[in-house]
Amino acid sequence: MLKKKRQITDFQFKLGLTILILLIIIIFYFVFVAERFTIKEDSIGQEPLLEKQISYNTEFCANRLTELAHEIHFLEKEIISEKEILGAEGLVKDQEQKVITIEQRELQEVKDEFEKYKSICDQFDENPTSEICVTFLQEAKDKLDIAQKNVDESTGLKHIEITLKELRNTKRIYEGMNNICDNLK
Repeated sequence: MLKKKRQITDFQFKLGLTILILLIIIIFYFVFVAERFTIKEDSIGQEPLLEKQISYNTEFCANRLTELAHEIHFLEKEIISEKEILGAEGLVKDQEQKVITIEQRELQEVKDEFEKYKSICDQFDENPTSEICVTFLQEAKDKLDIAQKNVDESTGLKHIEITLKELRNTKRIYEGMNNICDNLK
């Protein structure tokens, strides 16, 4: 008996290669990408970023306190994450401990700045004074200058959209603060 010799055609080869590539892409997606979009059990009961709504008469105060609250939240998460990693490894080397100490110091500085701004903003809402207004106006002007510099130095279409939006927001906040200060005079 003669055995029939089997050969794969070019079409069969290309089809097999395509299926193999698709399988690799699907496996890659489920292993690396899909994990980012799943809700984990430990994040379900997580408290919101801001415990209570920050609202002030001036947009400058609300905006600045919200920025600081976000910074505090992410610094706390980063410190907890690093401690978990170091604890899991069972190694707390001197250098790694210094990094955590520096981050904790930075967190404390941001918390202190938040409390300082909160007390000043509370005071400004109760009794707006020209001294506080001038301070806020100068800070709003500094942020506007930084945003303008970022727009001037930005490259790439996506990046320019973000910096232009930031520039518009800081300009609106600056103009609002300027109007408040003008009304105090």
